[in-house]
Amino acid sequence: MRNITLMAKDSGTGPPSYNVGAMAKSKDPSQEEPVSKTWSRLVEVVLGLFLLVGTGVMVHYYASPSPLDLPLPINPAPVDPHKIEREQNELQRNELRQLSRDVDELKQEQAEE
Repeated sequence: MRNITLMAKDSGTGPPSYNVGAMAKSKDPSQEEPVSKTWSRLVEVVLGLFLLVGTGVMVHYYASPSPLDLPLPINPAPVDPHKIEREQNELQRNELRQLSRDVDELKQEQAEE
């Protein structure tokens, strides 16, 4: 790339006049150099490949796993809420009986001392 310098002629009074001869020799500034075009194209291709590979990696690792082929239960046992309540009541009665026995044993031990 060429550096273009404008040289002002110092006439002492009035606005300076510029030497535009150097500008006439230079190329049109709207045209790009071939190396500049090639470099920008290379950067675009590299960025495009990076985005493509990155998207592929994201899809591979962030995709939800396929559901497992598990057999469905044929007929689950029906839940009887009354049966569950009866079992809980029975457990509570058994615990109450055991605690009552423990209290009676402790009372007997204290009475013997």
